[in-house]
Amino acid sequence: MENKPKSDDFGTFLESVQRSEKRETPSNIPMRIMTALSRFGTMDLLKLMAVVDIPPTELLEGFISLQAAGLVRIDESVKRGVIELTVEGVQMAQTIITSEEEQA
Repeated sequence: MENKPKSDDFGTFLESVQRSEKRETPSNIPMRIMTALSRFGTMDLLKLMAVVDIPPTELLEGFISLQAAGLVRIDESVKRGVIELTVEGVQMAQTIITSEEEQA
């Protein structure tokens, strides 16, 4: 039986934690977008990007999933693009706010 140095054990642990964090991040992005929209209302896409501090490609994936769920509407006819909650999105946002208030 070969004994590995403790640093290898820590390295393996660190890699598994990082993989776990990467898997959790995509599911968290739509929630971060919804939370920002629930607090600030309709926002242009650049401002939302700054508020949620998510890389553009991941932000786009979050938009797509929220749009597919019918929770947001993106109006690209405006120069910088605008994202807003749909009626269903407003209801979901109210649930998020209520849940956050209860946890506080």
